[in-house]
Amino acid sequence: MRKCLRCGADMIENLESGLKLKRTPNFKVVEVDLKTAMCPKCGCTELYTDELSVIEKVGGPKMMEK
Repeated sequence: MRKCLRCGADMIENLESGLKLKRTPNFKVVEVDLKTAMCPKCGCTELYTDELSVIEKVGGPKMMEK
């Protein structure tokens, strides 16, 4: 469960954003779906992805997974 950085409340997760992170020369995959988390208390929103394993940088160290 994600916690709001502003007020510390539990955020509502897995909301579709309709946004995709497009491939740049640094990433292996063509695009990654971005999800949204929203705080029901203060309205703060954030984007995130569950696809960390596919965002490994080309020629660099692997990113840490949860």
